[in-house]
Amino acid sequence: MAASTCSPGESVTALLRRSGKVLGVAVIEDSRIAWSRSAGGPADQLFQAGSISKPVAALAALELAARGQADLDRDVNQQLTSWQLPGSSPVSLRQLLGHTAGTGVPFFPGYRQDADVPTLGQVLDGLPPSLTPAVRANPATHGGFARVGEPDRKSVV
Repeated sequence: MAASTCSPGESVTALLRRSGKVLGVAVIEDSRIAWSRSAGGPADQLFQAGSISKPVAALAALELAARGQADLDRDVNQQLTSWQLPGSSPVSLRQLLGHTAGTGVPFFPGYRQDADVPTLGQVLDGLPPSLTPAVRANPATHGGFARVGEPDRKSVV
């Protein structure tokens, strides 16, 4: 929603009552969806969390770094415990957070509510039911923006 059509103090309830826009809101408490509502579209409208998870994962990573529990500049493979990022050169958490590690996949399609959802390991390794290729570090693309690197950042965090 454009900033000019929404005031900073406008309530979620007021936003849900607006017409002409499709809006979905979900509140997460204790790692579960406490409630969700949508407006402006069909009742079965699907929404993907998409890029909203990027700042959440970044905040968690920066909090861990501030506590000394994660190192932004050390090779992530020295910090990972259950998975290793394949590739020929070291990749730092700072690179993953900045989308410059060369680990992106071109598109992350998401999953329908009734579909089998892969585990984090299956997404990282590109195994079914994952819909994307395996996450790999590609030194040739270091420095270029990687659209999707969320599974690798979450694995480190």
